[in-house]
Parts: sequence; structure tokens; C-alpha cells
Amino acid sequence: MLGIIRNRSEIELRNGPTWLLRLPLFKVRYRGVSSEGRQLFVGVGSSLMQWYALVDPGSDDPRLLCALAFIHNQRWNYG
Repeated sequence: MLGIIRNRSEIELRNGPTWLLRLPLFKVRYRGVSSEGRQLFVGVGSSLMQWYALVDPGSDDPRLLCALAFIHNQRWNYG
């Protein structure tokens, strides 16, 4: 987590790109950009227990999805 109000996160993947996520407060959609210029969009469902992710082609690293799930869990439980 970056920032005092926890509205930014950075994901560093070993042997992969670094992702910077912007998590607006009180929003259910957020976006990220990688050090390679690829983008991702994440949305949280109406129940807040489901989420979806759209990533640029070639960015389908399972470690990225695990990190996104962890960030969603942190926001769900401690946000």
C-alpha cells in the first residue's frame, strides 16, 4: 500500500513488471498500469464479494491475479 489513505498499491512481480494501482475511495472500479505500459481494470460486484478483472493481452500472469485477490481481501476486511 502506498499513501496515508491507502488509495494506491504497488505490485512487484519477480521477473515481471511492476504494477501501480489507483484505488479511489468509495468506488467499486479501479485501474492499474504496469511498468511496461499495459493496463488493467478491476470492478467489484454489487455484493462486494465478487470481482472481475480486465487485463491487456499478455498480462495474464497468475501471480498478478493472486495479488489482486489479496488487495481485494484487504479492502473487504479492513477498509
